[in-house]
Amino acid sequence: MALATVVRLQLLGVNINPNLNSGPGGPTLEKLVDWGAGLVLLACAAGALLGIGQWALGSHSTRASQVDSGKTKVFVSLGCAFLIGALPALINFFEGLGSTVHK
Repeated sequence: MALATVVRLQLLGVNINPNLNSGPGGPTLEKLVDWGAGLVLLACAAGALLGIGQWALGSHSTRASQVDSGKTKVFVSLGCAFLIGALPALINFFEGLGSTVHK
C-alpha cells in the first residue's frame, strides 16, 4: 500500500515555489517579521547592557558569581544578535540546499 502512495505522488508531480507576493498580505507579513526582529535586537541590546552592568558591579564588589553571570548575559545577548543578523542568510542557504534534492 505504501508503494502505491509513493507512485501516486510521483505521478502527481508536486512542486512548491515559495513566493510572498502571490498571496494576500505577503508584504505586510514580511514587515511584521522585520519589526519582530527589530524588537528582538532591542531586547539583545538591553540584555547586553544589563550584563555589562552586572559584570562591572560584580568586579568592584569581588563577587565572582555576579561577574560570571554578567559575562554570560553579555555573550548570550551578542550570540542572539548574531543569529538574528545571520538568520536570513541561513534560511536562504538551507532553502537552496533543499531545492537541490531531486526525486
